[in-house]
Amino acid sequence: SGTEIRQNPFARGGFRGGAHPGAGPGAQGTAGFAFEDLSDLFGGIFSGAGRGQGPGFGAGPQRGPLQGEDARFSLEVDFLDAAKGAKKRLTLPSGKSLDVGIPAGIADGQTIRLKGQGNQGPGQAGDALIEVKVREHTLFKRDGNDIRIELPISLQEAVLGAKVEVPTVHGAVSVTIPKGANTGRILRLKGKGIAAGKTAPAGDQYVKLMVMLPPGGETELEQFVNSWGPKHPYDPRADIEKN
Repeated sequence: SGTEIRQNPFARGGFRGGAHPGAGPGAQGTAGFAFEDLSDLFGGIFSGAGRGQGPGFGAGPQRGPLQGEDARFSLEVDFLDAAKGAKKRLTLPSGKSLDVGIPAGIADGQTIRLKGQGNQGPGQAGDALIEVKVREHTLFKRDGNDIRIELPISLQEAVLGAKVEVPTVHGAVSVTIPKGANTGRILRLKGKGIAAGKTAPAGDQYVKLMVMLPPGGETELEQFVNSWGPKHPYDPRADIEKN
């Protein structure tokens, strides 16, 4: 089944038959991008600025007098599909289906231009401008091209150190938790963030450690702390400014 896209209510009209070269209403095809600046993939295809027709929003060649108007749509994609790239089959309001490539690293609010998939004019059809809406992820949070996560670790792992599996958008990796790690300590995984473009370096992933005590309480642990605490006093709030 295809993924349905919603038409922007501010667009004039919808898709009409014959928008894709060689395909009539209800046909299937593969949509291509408008490579208006091949030297800069994201500068030519995407724009996160503005919603008008001026520079910075899918600006392309001057429209001929017989070309149909552009049509605007919005499309929701999963976080991992946006991070790694994916192909989606879209069902347009006309019933036509298109296979569209979601480029790796696309950000929420950026726009994909599909040449010739807009409103049909007396001559050629206009373009489709699809604004991408990226769904939030329960674990991964995007920060530019970096990824941030919070990783729960056990008391034993925090005190003694350990090797643990850490999820990334590229798959799980083994990470060493250093001895004595506290909640709030951040580990950096170089190159495990978003690769936005073929030539741009990938961002990093930052892992914030969260020490979790065992659920329900542990009598043996309580007895140990009661014995250990008085012999090893320390003030974890010593650096907090007192008012």
